[in-house]
Amino acid sequence: MSAQALIQEALTRNNAVVRAFKKPDQSYIREWNKYKTYVTERRALGELSEGDKFLTRENVDLYFSRHVARLISLNPESARRIVPSLQYFADMEEHQNVAGRGFVVENPVVKQALECQRAEWIANEISTLTDPHADLPTNVITPEEHKKAILYAIGLPEWKDLTYSWLTCRVSFLRNCNVKTMVISRMRLEKDVGPKPRNASRTTPCAPCLAYILRRNEVVKDSNSRAKKRTRLVGGIRHADPFQCMIGLVAMNLFHTLQTDTSMSFFVQREGTPTWQNKRIMQKWGTGKAGYEAARQSYTKVTRACGINWCKVTHLRKAGMDEASKGGVEERAISSMSKHASGEKVSCYVTELNAKLLKYMAGFSDNEEYFLPRSELILPDWITKEQLTDLCFPASIRWRREQQSALGDASEAARNFLYELLPFLSTVIFQDGIYWIKKFPEHEVSRLLLNKMPPAYERWAESARVEVKLKQDTRGGTMVDTFNEAAQQTFSHVLNAIKDVLVLHEQVAREVSEIRAAQVNNNNNGGDNNNYDNEANNDDDDDPNTANNNNNVPPQNRARARISVNDALRNTPLAPAFPAQLPNSCIELLLQHELFRLND
Repeated sequence: MSAQALIQEALTRNNAVVRAFKKPDQSYIREWNKYKTYVTERRALGELSEGDKFLTRENVDLYFSRHVARLISLNPESARRIVPSLQYFADMEEHQNVAGRGFVVENPVVKQALECQRAEWIANEISTLTDPHADLPTNVITPEEHKKAILYAIGLPEWKDLTYSWLTCRVSFLRNCNVKTMVISRMRLEKDVGPKPRNASRTTPCAPCLAYILRRNEVVKDSNSRAKKRTRLVGGIRHADPFQCMIGLVAMNLFHTLQTDTSMSFFVQREGTPTWQNKRIMQKWGTGKAGYEAARQSYTKVTRACGINWCKVTHLRKAGMDEASKGGVEERAISSMSKHASGEKVSCYVTELNAKLLKYMAGFSDNEEYFLPRSELILPDWITKEQLTDLCFPASIRWRREQQSALGDASEAARNFLYELLPFLSTVIFQDGIYWIKKFPEHEVSRLLLNKMPPAYERWAESARVEVKLKQDTRGGTMVDTFNEAAQQTFSHVLNAIKDVLVLHEQVAREVSEIRAAQVNNNNNGGDNNNYDNEANNDDDDDPNTANNNNNVPPQNRARARISVNDALRNTPLAPAFPAQLPNSCIELLLQHELFRLND
């Protein structure tokens, strides 16, 4: 066999392999389907001759000169992409030629049609009356607007899908198409990629990171073909604000969704993977056009209600990248999360989850230390971590039993989800829930949380909020790290004392408000001091402990005492006087403590 014959045989075999494994881009498929529809319609009208191929010179020239040239609303760059789309299907399907291209789409007619389309598009843009300040690239969402939007979205019926989409796209730079298809098995708890406290040693634990796994070819619109073939990771760490926290909202989402879920199983099925691996995080928004329309309507509702001027609709990935860029985060760090095309070193050897970027997207600037006091809250004595996990996710007991059986899912994904991710999310629910039950007491998550947790949780939450505020104001005691042991013990004692005082202050303020409200209600109903005295006498008579004491007090003294109490209530402010500004340093705190002790 001659060398030329061997070359032809190799080309034929290689071409067959390429056709079998090379998949076209979705945009190519859309343009190809539009073209075939147009040709089919024109053949039915008798404008084009019948044939076994769609890509002929006559068909292509008519399509561009009569159809593409008139697409005045289509951006010229998008119109230009029609050429390589049709060329792909010419090479791979209709005109396969081992020696070269059997059909070339672009010719003078096609070029002239594209130039005409560009001119028409420019004329249409000039003549259309539009707001010149609309849809500008600088119309970005500020952090304050993000907070306003999420607080509004939490009150909507679709809050789970909406907040998950909004925060995940913003923090991890994911596209909505990836978020809508994300399943629980693609979530992973990473413990060695987040930021560390300032001046921490190499053995100090990193901030835990919730990562999402993107399999091969899921990083769409990435021009780096090598990066497409690799498994990629994106994610985020806990935010300084519990209502801006991607992890916190995902935890509340799953806490509410998986309470009564019976579809997840960790048994390995005969027909495929265990059912838990295909459980989508989004429950209502689909993955097709209907899902996009639902997302668009929800995003539009939020932006209009919050007065947000945003140049995109559902593309919060851009908002997150704008936010990081304005904050001074390096372009290489942003590219490592967005997975945009970059150099070989960045795409292959630089970490997938940059610690500085994670810290900034969690609400901390570059010169700030990552400090999250609510994450340092210790579980009280009346609950353990295992009990907490079973309370937040009741089915986890069955899931662990199934996973540990002979037919159970022994994969690393199942192990990470059951024994690392679920306990971590349970702790997040317990710690962030102290703000949910106060900010949104009537929300379905708050009601579920109070129903699931022990009765002592609500009281503990009050104390925990005070403790977090104290740690925030004193920077978590980092100023006393250089003190000796005695000074640190004194600081801890004073901190606990002030915490008790603040808890008592909240209780007293609430009780005084209730008494004043009851008195106002009594006065509105026509009551007077005599009625109040009679009710008080009746109450005292019912109590045997106070009845004897009242008998020893003359009636005129008792009446005078009640009148004095009423006068005191009228003159009592809504909240007891208490310094609003906490001490700025440990030294000032210790000095105030000593002054209070001397005054006593």
